[in-house]
Amino acid sequence: MDEKKKKTHSMLRILTYFRPYMPHLTLMLLCYLAIAGLNLVWPYLNGTVLYDKILVKNQDFLKKLGLDGSAFTEGLLLVVLAMLATKLLTLVFQILQGIISACIVPDVVSRLKSSVFDSMGRLSLDYFQNSQTGTLMTRILSDADRVTSFFTDILPGLITNSFTFIATLIIMFTLHAKLAAVSLCLLPILLFLNAKLLPRLFHLFGNRHRAERDMNVRINDNITGARVVKAFGKEQEETRRFDKYNSAVCKAEMDIVCFDNKFQALYTFVQDISSLAVWSFGAYFILCAAGSGIRVGLLITFASYVTQLKGPLVFLSHTLRVWTDSFSSAERMFEIIDAKPQVTEKKEAAPFTFREGTIRLRHVTFGYNPHTPVLHDLNLTIPGGQMLGIVGRSGAGKSTLVNLISRLYDPQQGQILIDGTDIADIRFCDLRRYIAVVSQETYLFMGTIAENIAYARPDASKAEIIRAAKLAGAHDFICRLPDGYETVTGSSGKALSGGERQRLSIARAILADPKILILDEATASVDTETEKQIQTSLEYLTKGRTTLSIAHRLSTLRHADSLIVLDHGHIIESGTHRELKKKRGTYYKLLTLQTKALAMKGLE
Repeated sequence: MDEKKKKTHSMLRILTYFRPYMPHLTLMLLCYLAIAGLNLVWPYLNGTVLYDKILVKNQDFLKKLGLDGSAFTEGLLLVVLAMLATKLLTLVFQILQGIISACIVPDVVSRLKSSVFDSMGRLSLDYFQNSQTGTLMTRILSDADRVTSFFTDILPGLITNSFTFIATLIIMFTLHAKLAAVSLCLLPILLFLNAKLLPRLFHLFGNRHRAERDMNVRINDNITGARVVKAFGKEQEETRRFDKYNSAVCKAEMDIVCFDNKFQALYTFVQDISSLAVWSFGAYFILCAAGSGIRVGLLITFASYVTQLKGPLVFLSHTLRVWTDSFSSAERMFEIIDAKPQVTEKKEAAPFTFREGTIRLRHVTFGYNPHTPVLHDLNLTIPGGQMLGIVGRSGAGKSTLVNLISRLYDPQQGQILIDGTDIADIRFCDLRRYIAVVSQETYLFMGTIAENIAYARPDASKAEIIRAAKLAGAHDFICRLPDGYETVTGSSGKALSGGERQRLSIARAILADPKILILDEATASVDTETEKQIQTSLEYLTKGRTTLSIAHRLSTLRHADSLIVLDHGHIIESGTHRELKKKRGTYYKLLTLQTKALAMKGLE
C-alpha cells in the first residue's frame, strides 16, 4: 500500500470511532455552516448596504424594506440591528459548536486509547520485551489526542471553510469580476509552494515524535531505576542526560514553529498583497473610470470579502499541518492495533478439562532468535501431581522452558502436551486458569493488598483472601500495615520488603488454586532466613499439584520427585536428588560448590 492510500485508509478507520456521534457531528457541521453563512452576510451589510444604500439615502432600497422613502433613520436602525443580530447569532452558534465538541472529544479519545491498550493486551510477551515502555506510552497518551483533534477541530472546519471560500469567490465575481481576478492572482503560486513544503512537514513531525519517545523512555528509566540512581549518586548526571533529550524535543518543536511561521508569513503575504491590489485597483476605478460601476460601499464590501478569504486560506495551511501530525500519529497507533501476536488461540480450540496434570515435551526446539536455539530437541515427561526441579547455570534455558509450558511463547518445533492435549489446542482462558507462576520478579499493581492477592480471582471473598494470606505467611505483616488488607501499595509494591512482596505473590497463587505451579527462582531475591519461612508456604502450595521449580539454592530441591540438569538447551542429567549425587556429574559439582560457599558464610 503506497503512502497516499495508507493515509486515506487510516482516515477511514478513524472515522469509525465517530460513528456513534453522527447526529452530534451533523449538528456541529450545521453550526459551522451557519457561522460561515453569517460571516458572508456581514461584509455586505457593513459595506454595500450601509454605504451605498443607507448613507446615500437610496429611497428604492428603503421601499424594499417596507419603509417610507424618507425614513432613513429607521433604515439605519434596521441595518444596525441586523448587524448586531448577525454577530450575536454567530456567537451563539460558536458556543453551541464548542459544547458539542466538548461532548465528543473526551469519549473518542478514551475509545482510541482503549483500542490501543486492548490490542497491546492481546500481543505476545516478545512484543513488550522488544519495545520500550516510553514508546508505548507515547502512542497511547499523545497520539490519540492528536488524531482526535483533526476530526473534531479540523475536518468540520475544513468543510465549512471550503464552503466559505467557494461562496465568497462566487459573491466576489458577481460583484465585480475584474477585482475578483486581481485578488486571486497570487493563489496559484500559494498552492504550488504549499505542495512543495508539505513533505518537509511530515519529516518534522516524525522528528518530534521520535524526540518525545526518547524523552519518555529516559523518564521511565529514571523513575524505575530511582534506587540505583540514588545509590550511586548520579542525580546530576541523570539530569544532564534528561536535558539532552529535553533539548531534542525543544529543538523539534522549534523546527515545527519556525516552519509554521513560514506558512503564516506566506499566507499573510498573499492576503496583504491581494488586499493592497484590490484597494489600489478599486480606487483607480472610482477616481478614473466613472463607468466601472464601483462605488465606495461596494469597494469596502469587496475588500471585506478579500480579507475574509484569509480565514479559509490560513485554515487550509493549519489543516495541512494538523493533518500531517494526526495521520502520522494514526499510523503509529494502527501499527499496534494491527500487530499480530506470535502466540494465538486457535479458533477451533475446545474447552479443556484438567485431569491428572501430566506434562510432556516432544522434540521441543525454541530460540528467541530463530537462528539461535535456546532449547534443542527437548523430550521430557512430568507426571501429574509430581514436582520437577530444574537445575542449570545461568542461560541454560530454565526460564525459557517454563515460559514455553505457560505458553508465553510457542516452540519453533515440537509439541507440549498437558494430559495428552497439545497446549496450542487449549483455550487461553483454560490454560491460564490451570497454571500459576511465582517468580523472583514479584510485581504488585497499584491498589490495595487485598486487590493484589485477589488479582487472579477478583470475585474472591474477604475470608478466602485472608485464608490465602495466612497460608502464605503474609497475614501477620499485613495486619501491621496502617490499613491492613486495605493498605494501598505503590507501583511494584516498593513500600514493602522483598520477602513481603514474595509472600503476597504466593498468596495470590494459593488463591488462584492452580493445577500446575511454576516456581521460577521464587526465593532468589530474599535472604536465607526469609527464604526458609517462605519455603514452608511453598511446601503447602506444591501439595497435590504438578510443579516445576527453578531454585538458585539446590538444597531446596532435594525433596523434588525428580530433577533435570539443563546445559546449553540440552538435558544432560536427570533423576532424583540422591541419584544425581551418586552420579557425581554436573549436579553434584554445582551442589558441592554451593554447599561450600554457604558453609563459609555459616548458612549451611
